[in-house]
Amino acid sequence: MEKDIFGHLLDIENSAATLVFDAQVEADKRLSAAGADAEKEYKTEYEALIAELEENFLKEKTAVDDGIKNEYEKFGEYLFALKKDYKKFEDYLNSYFFGA
Repeated sequence: MEKDIFGHLLDIENSAATLVFDAQVEADKRLSAAGADAEKEYKTEYEALIAELEENFLKEKTAVDDGIKNEYEKFGEYLFALKKDYKKFEDYLNSYFFGA
């Protein structure tokens, strides 16, 4: 009779160990799946953020480039509109280089 009780207890312990092992395997699967889903969601969010930032950067860069182009054009027009006194320029160059 004691043998039957010990055998039964060992069977119960074996069943419990199997249940614990199966539960651990299932938990590992669920954790792995949750991790994969989280990684996928992170990657999607990250790529969306990068695309948004790149789009904003390109818009701002275009605006800045246009502003610089306009400034250069204005400056070129200003320089072209200046009265040119070639005689004074020649006198300055002669005095600078030849001390005359």
